[in-house]
Order: sequence, then structure tokens, then C-alpha cells
Amino acid sequence: MKFPFSWLKEFVDIDSLDPEEVSHKLSMHSVEAICEKFSFNSEGIIWGVVETVEPLGEDLSVLLINTGDRKLKVVSAWEDPSENVIVAVAPEGAVVNGNRIRAKKFGDVLSEGLLVTYGDLGIDSFKNEPVLGDGNEKPGTDVLSSLGEGEYVIELDILPNRGDLLSVRGVAREISALFNKEMISPSYPSYQGTGDISIDIEDDDCYRYRGVIIKDVSVATSPLLIRKRLFLSGIKIINNIVDITNYIMLQEGQPLHAFDLEKLEGGIVVRSSRKGESIVTLDGEEKRLDEGILVIADEKKPVAVAGVVGGKETGVDEKTKNILLEAAYFNPSRVRLSSKRLGITTDSSYRFERNVDIEHLRNAQDLAVEMMVKFAGGKVVAVKDVYKKPYKPLLIHLSEETYRKYTGKEIDDRDVLFLKKLGFEPERLRKGIKVAVPSYRSFDIKRDVDIIEEIMRGKGYEEYGSEPLYIPSYAERKRNYVAEIRNFLISNGLTEVINLPFEDEEDLDPFNIEGTPVEVLNPMNITEKRLRRSLLKSLLRTASYNVSNYNRDVGIFEMSRVLSDKEELHVGVLLKGYKRIYPEERWTFRDISSIIVGISKVLGVPMIVEFGDIPIFLEDMGGYIYAGNEKVGVAGKLHSEITEKYDFDGFSYYLEINLDRIGSGKCTKRYEPLSKYPPVIRDLALLMDKNVSVYKLLRDIKSLLGKMVEEVKVFDVYRSDSLGEGKKSVGVRLYMRSYEKSLSNEEVNEIVGELISKLEEKYGVKIR
Repeated sequence: MKFPFSWLKEFVDIDSLDPEEVSHKLSMHSVEAICEKFSFNSEGIIWGVVETVEPLGEDLSVLLINTGDRKLKVVSAWEDPSENVIVAVAPEGAVVNGNRIRAKKFGDVLSEGLLVTYGDLGIDSFKNEPVLGDGNEKPGTDVLSSLGEGEYVIELDILPNRGDLLSVRGVAREISALFNKEMISPSYPSYQGTGDISIDIEDDDCYRYRGVIIKDVSVATSPLLIRKRLFLSGIKIINNIVDITNYIMLQEGQPLHAFDLEKLEGGIVVRSSRKGESIVTLDGEEKRLDEGILVIADEKKPVAVAGVVGGKETGVDEKTKNILLEAAYFNPSRVRLSSKRLGITTDSSYRFERNVDIEHLRNAQDLAVEMMVKFAGGKVVAVKDVYKKPYKPLLIHLSEETYRKYTGKEIDDRDVLFLKKLGFEPERLRKGIKVAVPSYRSFDIKRDVDIIEEIMRGKGYEEYGSEPLYIPSYAERKRNYVAEIRNFLISNGLTEVINLPFEDEEDLDPFNIEGTPVEVLNPMNITEKRLRRSLLKSLLRTASYNVSNYNRDVGIFEMSRVLSDKEELHVGVLLKGYKRIYPEERWTFRDISSIIVGISKVLGVPMIVEFGDIPIFLEDMGGYIYAGNEKVGVAGKLHSEITEKYDFDGFSYYLEINLDRIGSGKCTKRYEPLSKYPPVIRDLALLMDKNVSVYKLLRDIKSLLGKMVEEVKVFDVYRSDSLGEGKKSVGVRLYMRSYEKSLSNEEVNEIVGELISKLEEKYGVKIR
């Protein structure tokens, strides 16, 4: 079912609600929903008043149409042209369904535009007639906006148990409950039983049948609002009587059917079909009726298949003057049986099969009667309501114990309020609640677990944690991730240092922290009177002290709290000189990368470096460390200005990570199976613009390769004029492995080829 989102305003306040947010929340809590803006493939169509009509041959007429600022002569094949009516016209230059309108000669008459019909706009209608206004439209104003251009249309995929959502009123009730909005209760007219109608219910599967006779109606075009809402909802436009029945079906959820009273032979009988009977449906197709199909009949023949489709012989047409308007409730399973046997599915049967509101039947029908009297004239002469099986609300008791068993929570006031918003009548008891089920939910609410489901979906299933299976086990000592990181660093040849938490006034902040540093009132050293905001200067001082004492090769780390906007735990690592003397091996950026990977594994949170411009590092040799979308640290090769100041020879590398900002994944062990197949390693030299984010590039590589890639590393970043202006080369190493088989070179080449193609499309990346 679909309908314009603005229609909901008649039942609930949606002014502050975003249509896409509403559709998302409905999808998460109630029913799958999508919301899109409606648009025509047309432009420049305007309203105009027909001033004169002159015949042009047998089938054509020349209309003089006043559009406000000018008058157009338009040649039209309109069967029944009329003067002083508002019509939609497309002047020369306008676009109608993708086609540009141009002036065209018909004999000696130049047609200066097009009289626009429903078919021209792609609107389904009974007759391809011109689009008419109500008479209040101002000539020259836009037609398409009047017909719903730019309106949001919401479409729902209703589950079989949620027939209550097959109406604008029902969806508004759901939105009221989900967004805690007050429902707007419209007033319904009341037509009391009067006159004489013969209604005989012979089959017990018809629980209620109400008929209203309206005489002296004028079958014509529906008001523009009705037509607009119908075609935006995907319903064919026919005439004011039939359109109103469809309009009420969409708005109130109650299918209605109008019979031409003069074509009925005697009173109404609701019964089972008999052997040899048949009916010609509204679409002109003859259907043979099996015995036992529920039908509406007069004294001689079936005139409708109950809840499914009406008969053509008694249908409303332009000559109809008197009608019998039917509203009924049929057993849903019986309607479905008829629909399947005949191979006919209609909007009416779709609703009856999923249950309609038997108690709201009268309100819906009376509203339709009022609209017919208003827009089609006529008067009500008879009303009769045969209600054989009055609805008795089912009372369901939900105990606190049962609710706790299923949800792990207690029933609270929010649960009771949500049920009230949905139209239930919950009553608080000492140990639970008692709920009266409204008629429109009688089809699917039968037991206490159904009430629990309503409450849970209202809150959102994300509020309820899963309960793991209980398996006896021994308690594990709580992990100390600080100790684990310390042990990892020490095992990789680093030495832990401890420094005092003070620093001088020199601005050397790798994190670019805003605000003024906190000063100590009585510093131990007058030159170090600020609380440090990073570990960098402390580690530089320690390394400098070692160098001045002939210990020129340094691999040190510190884990301590610093004060930025709040007190947080950091780990800092400084590498300088040789990693080992024999065999000779220097510290490199690869060691920094390995340390980041190791800390990442300890914490259970993937981290990656996005290279960028950070003043403490050499250009293109440093960047920020990210855990997901959170910036948690820095890493890179220290700038020569810093190393020269501290008398360091050669290159030095530094990283610092804010451990408190890494997120909820820390200390979480993650176990994955090991593949029994060998890995395939490929090195790629990727040429790209210097502004391309390496972090995003690596993230996309992992996303594109999925489980096929075990690890992606950057082993080189190179920039030279020989590469081209504004270019850089990034060396990437891919570790690929399958859990199903050994990968062949041909398979890997194909995978890498597809990867390069997608990276080239997104980033302009090329292989060097």
C-alpha cells in the first residue's frame, strides 16, 4: 500500500517529523516502508479557463483558453468540451511526459498548446479525459504542484497479520505510538436507520452488513484532492461515486461497494453461490462460481463476490441516479478462499483477507455517504445495519513473571503508554496488566505473548540483550590490557621509562590540543611548570639524556596519564638509531607499524595510520592513527628540526596513542579460525594524487576484497617530480588467503585486476 505522506496530517501531527525518518522507524518497529518524492516527467503545465468552444470537423474542437497573461487557441479531441471550466494546458515550450510541446496546424487553425489529459501525465483513469480543476485554481499557476509534484509518497509492504496498517488512519495510529504524538480524532457523521432496505444474511461468514440508499446523485468527476490522493496511491480514477469508495478504503481501511439501485432486482441477500451460477466482473470477464463461494445477490442472481469484486451488470456508470452503498465484514478466510478459487486479487480482497475493523465500519461508511452527498448531490433515503455477530473485546492477562521470562525486564509505564497509543485498553494489576484488544487487532492479538511482542517492537528489539546459553565454566581473571601492552613492548626490545608529568612552555604538541595548558602553582622546577598534554617532550628529554651519556641507540616507551581536556592514559614510543648492532639493523617506520599492529591486537580494535601534514613529522612521513572513525594517536618520522635540537644523529621515529579513546572493543578477545591453505602475497605500487587519503584507500581495499584479504600494509610512500605534479606513489602489500582452497596465480591476478579497476574508478589510482 502507498499513499501521500501529507495525508497523515488529518490524523496525527507530523509537522516536526521527517518522512524518511518515519519510514525508517516504521521499518525497524512495524512494517517495511520506503519514502520517495513523487515527480512527473513534465514541466510548464498551467491552469487555464476555457472561454469559448468552436467545432473543428467531426471529432475536434478549438478551445480559447485564458491562462491569465495570454489566451491560447488549442485544438482538442475532448468528447464533451465545456466553457468556463478550469483545465490543464501545456503551452508551446512546455514538456509533457518527456515531450516538448510545439505549435501545430490543424487545417487553417494553429494550435498553440496541448489540452493535457490524465494519460498524457501517465495517470491511470477510467477515461482518458482532460485534467480538470475544481474551479478555484488561478489561471497561469502550476498544475503539477496541484497534482502532487514534490510530495513524499510512503509505500508499505504489509505483513499478513497487520491488516490494521492498510489505511492512512491505521498508519497514523502507529506513528502516534512510535513517536509519542497525539492522535487527531476526526468527527464522523451519523446516519440513523431509516427507510426500507431488504437485507437478508443467510451465511454465517457475513458478520455484519450495512446498506445505505442515496437517490438523485450526479455521477461526474471527483474533486481534485481526491483524484490527486488516489493516483498518488496507485488507484485508478473513475468517477466521484467510485472514487469516494476507494478514497475511504485507503483512508479508513474499510472497503465499500456502490450498486446502481435501479439494476438490482429485489433486496440484498448474502449467501453461498449455487451450482451453475456465474458473474461478469467489473473488468468485463465472466467467472463461473463454484458452489460455496460467498456472494452478494439480489433475488435472481449474484451481483458481487463478497469482499472480492463487484459485478458489471449492477455497477455505477455516468447514467446512474440512485445507489445502494454497501459496507460489510466477512470472514477473512472465506474471502481468501473466494479470491484463490477465482484467481482475482483486488484492493478490497487484500484488506478483507487481513481483517478490517468491524466496529469502525459504520463511521467509514457514513463518512463516504457525507462525501457523496456533498460532491455528487442526492439525499439519503434509507439506512439499515444488520450486525449478526457483535464484537466482544478479548481480555488478555499478562503477568509480570511471563513478561520477565521473555524480556528480562519489568513492565513499566512506557509499555502501558505505548499500548494505549495503539488503541489497546491496558489496566494495571498487582502483578501484571489486563489488556482489552481493539477490534482492528482482533485478527492477530490472541495471547499474552502477542502483547509482549507489541511492547518489545515498540521499544525496539535493540533494547533487549541476548541471553547466552548457560555452560558451567571457571571464572577468568580480569584482563589487564595495560600490563599486556607493556609486556608486548618489552618483548619487542623496548625499555620502559617513567618521567615526571611536567613540561616547559615550549609548544610541541602532536595532537594540536586547543586551550591553555594547566599550570602548577608551586612547580618543582621553575622551567617546568605545566602539566604535560602529551608524552613527546618527556621521551625526547630521556632520549637526549641517554645520547649525551653515549647511549646513542634508543628504543623506549612510557605509559602514563596526561592532561588534555581531561585526564587520559597514553602510551608513547620513541625509536632512534640501531635496533641491534649485530647483525646491524636500524629502527625504521616498519617497526612503528608493527608496534601499532601489536597494540591493536592486544586491544581487539583495528588501527591504521592515515598520512597527513603534522608539524612534528617530516612531510609525508607521519600521520594520525585511527581506530574506526576515531582519531586516537599519531605516528611518523620526527622532523629534522626536532632531532637537531636534541642532538640526535640520523632518523628518529615516534608514536603516541590515547588508550582511553580507542573504544568499547578494547580488552575483547576475538577468535577466528586459521586457514589451512597457504597465503599469497602481492606488492602493488599505486600512483595517485597526493591528496588521496591512504587511510581511506586501505579501508576500501579491505572492504572490496572482504574475507579474501588477511592484511593490508603500506611499506613505502614516495614522492618525486618524475611521478608528475601533485602525485605520490604508495607501496601496498596484500596478504590474501582463502579458507576453501589454494589460490592460483590466475585467480589472484583476476582479483587484483578487479581491485585496481575499482580503485581507478573511485580514486584515479594507477599501477606504476
